[in-house]
Amino acid sequence: MLGGCDRPQFPDKAEAADPPSYSDAKAFRGEVYRSFNGNIAITLVSRDELELRDGNGPTILCKYTKQQNALRVVANAFGTTQVMYFQFTDRGVQTDDGEILLSRQHYEEALNQERLRQEQRQIEAQRREKEEARVASVRAESRLQTKVIKGFKLLPVRFSGGLKAVDSISVTDVAFHVHQPEDTFNDTNKTNIIDFADIASINEIEDDGGRFLFYIQFRRADRNRQIEIFTESKEGAETIRDTCMSAYNDWRRVFPDAVLNLQE
Repeated sequence: MLGGCDRPQFPDKAEAADPPSYSDAKAFRGEVYRSFNGNIAITLVSRDELELRDGNGPTILCKYTKQQNALRVVANAFGTTQVMYFQFTDRGVQTDDGEILLSRQHYEEALNQERLRQEQRQIEAQRREKEEARVASVRAESRLQTKVIKGFKLLPVRFSGGLKAVDSISVTDVAFHVHQPEDTFNDTNKTNIIDFADIASINEIEDDGGRFLFYIQFRRADRNRQIEIFTESKEGAETIRDTCMSAYNDWRRVFPDAVLNLQE
């Protein structure tokens, strides 16, 4: 701010022309104007002197006079005389570059408002933290199996390249257990667990040229995946899908907060 001004922004006027709202009685009562971040501060210490602090620099004793609606400040710093103008506003004074230096009253009001905002942010952060902890607890509980509902053998299907489709599915109250048979890409048999909390959708039944299937789509390690459930008949596909949907919907009603959010 102590860059100086080559020409004044306000013409010099006699002090008698000052507006009554900024009378000498008010101006010489130790008025303090400061930026909200505290980097700039002006303190009137007498009828013609004020202290100016800008950033981490030294406090400079300056001369000032009133020029209509502004303070005209003359600073002698580092052997250079600089002239600055601070226009009065209803909240304090305004610097040449538009920054408002708040009066003591408005500075306290701004501090109080910021304290309230910080308190609200802290309250909101605590609320979010509690909610996230609650949801995490619900999601953990939603994966605890208590019973097996029914198991189904599926139509053995081999894809090109030797990859086999899952050959069985077991429906529990919290997950689907699907068995992946040994094939060209898998040396040993294995069962994968697809938790209901990871389910994205259970698709409608499709006719695949004499065999019937539906897809279960899910999220695993931040990737979208799917498995195909093949059956010999449409009736068989309907029975399996209805069982899957019934178990999944029952789980959703008990654990609505654990349902996969596809927007995350």
